[in-house]
Amino acid sequence: MSTTNAGKAHGGGQVIRAWRRRRKLTQKELAARTGYTPGDIRALERGEVALAARAIKEISAALGVESRDLEQEIAWRGSQEEPEPVGDASDPEELTIEELSTSWDVISNYLKPWFLKLAEWTLRKEAESKRPQGSKP
Repeated sequence: MSTTNAGKAHGGGQVIRAWRRRRKLTQKELAARTGYTPGDIRALERGEVALAARAIKEISAALGVESRDLEQEIAWRGSQEEPEPVGDASDPEELTIEELSTSWDVISNYLKPWFLKLAEWTLRKEAESKRPQGSKP
């Protein structure tokens, strides 16, 4: 597995695990799609190794996710302090309310910075439109 020990280990593994589960794949199935071993996938998801750019591309292709989206989520997740996922979630068809709640928290935390930037941009544009022409901010 093409990996690096720089920075992305924990966030990357959590993101890959989450996407694998959303796609209802086992570690063995993802390994077969990527050419890695199930042990490689397991080590990655545990945060024992970090992904190199090539591995991100291979795994994102196997998961049907744009590699840039996966990289952004890994970078974002790496900058956040999140609790470990609740429950086993070994059967993705039966999610507990705790798992759904955790998923919702992750989604809302991911979107919050984008909404704040949009609000800031909107307020700035509104203020610019009210300012007399030719005046400086």
